[in-house]
Amino acid sequence: MSNPPKPPKRIPLTLLDGGLGTTLTSAPYNIPFTSAHPLWSSHLLLTPSSREVLRSAQKTFVDAGADVLLSATYQASFRGFAGTEISGGDGKENGDGGEGGWRGIGREEAGRLMRGGVRIARECFVDRDREREGSGKVALSLGAYGATTIPGTEYSGLYDDLHTTVSQLAGWHSERLSVYLPSSTNPNNKDVEEEEEEDDEQVKKEKKECWENINWIAFETLPTRNEILAVRRVMDSVPVVGAEKPFWISCVFPGEQNLLPDGSSCFQVVEAMLGSASEAGEEERGRVPDGIGINCTKVSKLESLVLEFEDATKEVLGREGRGEWPVLVVYPDGTKGEVYNTATKVWEMGESVGECLGPWDEIVFGIVMRARERGLWREIFVGGCCKSTAEDIGKLRRRIDEL
Repeated sequence: MSNPPKPPKRIPLTLLDGGLGTTLTSAPYNIPFTSAHPLWSSHLLLTPSSREVLRSAQKTFVDAGADVLLSATYQASFRGFAGTEISGGDGKENGDGGEGGWRGIGREEAGRLMRGGVRIARECFVDRDREREGSGKVALSLGAYGATTIPGTEYSGLYDDLHTTVSQLAGWHSERLSVYLPSSTNPNNKDVEEEEEEDDEQVKKEKKECWENINWIAFETLPTRNEILAVRRVMDSVPVVGAEKPFWISCVFPGEQNLLPDGSSCFQVVEAMLGSASEAGEEERGRVPDGIGINCTKVSKLESLVLEFEDATKEVLGREGRGEWPVLVVYPDGTKGEVYNTATKVWEMGESVGECLGPWDEIVFGIVMRARERGLWREIFVGGCCKSTAEDIGKLRRRIDEL
């Protein structure tokens, strides 16, 4: 008599937050973001009053039941802060320049503000942590290089000539990640062009506290295979002994086909994320992410993408004789036919109006449950990206709690 098949393992479900930037542009906040705001939601890190608005918006996701908040640092970069107009002190607001006119934000202050984004996310969990210590997690949100350009290029992957190769992108990501790393563990990365000056004691303290507040590092909306490999190389060069952080890589699939903007197939994406064997002439891959997934993508594409990710993961892990699967991370857009115009920073109605045949939370939850029943992933993180609201996250919370 043959043994009965084993029931699928009960894969843990962890709830992420929703679309922060689009939440801020909607009621009751109604904050406009234009080309004068290259930082998008990170612009709210600049002043005490705007930080309170940011805290209020992020707290709505905590109140809705999110287990993980992503910091408001997705589009934060040194170049973005340098290009942000702030008053120079004499009250001028016409941007004419000159002493006391508009000025950008320097690297030291930019770093302090970026680290503040992590602190704000952590503070949103204070009330919950009093009841259940450690129940709220913070993911450091690090968008693709293209998320920091004007216009944004994370949906196209059409990067400038200085940010195209794996080495170039690794240098850029390494420089930005150094903002958050404890001073004694900044990546000794050969791709970084300039040596940073040694941090003063206050900055060292800030970085230590910031790193302690981070539970995950999220590299989001990556549109090219080269950027996936760059992130792995950077994470491999960050040995924080005794304080390592898990990280995930999620990619964007904006077209009608299940391809990255650079044309990479799902297999090529997963192989770049998880594979260890280098192709001829390719350098070592670097650290394997703890989670892989999909974000900023239409929910109508999510099921087929998850299935392709599973097939690819089976093949890559089987080929290399590795048994443990990573975490699956899925947070699709909450759009209902809208398409984001990266030039105008406006959501415009596209041709596929009404393509979501059912409530967003019902569709997403169904996809996650079917993946859970197949019993492959170590854990599943689920949430929402652009246009998904705290109400949507609350509905997912109730569905998860009813299991």
